[in-house]
Amino acid sequence: MSQLYFKNKSKHYVLLMPNFNVGGAENFFIQLANDLFNEGFKVSILVCQKEGALLAKINPLIEIINLNTPRVSFSIPK
Repeated sequence: MSQLYFKNKSKHYVLLMPNFNVGGAENFFIQLANDLFNEGFKVSILVCQKEGALLAKINPLIEIINLNTPRVSFSIPK
């Protein structure tokens, strides 16, 4: 992506995760969320279940929206 794209700090990124259990994809998304937030972007995390050991790694200023659904496929209507 171009540098111009990342200069627009008004962008809002929303990441969807099933939970915060330990895993490679989960680690990646948490690092991505923290890095984007530290660069000045607005970041929200949609999560099916707000539980798991990696929850403590997220910057506490990042918005976490708990969909309280058992699976990602059940969260789409919400």
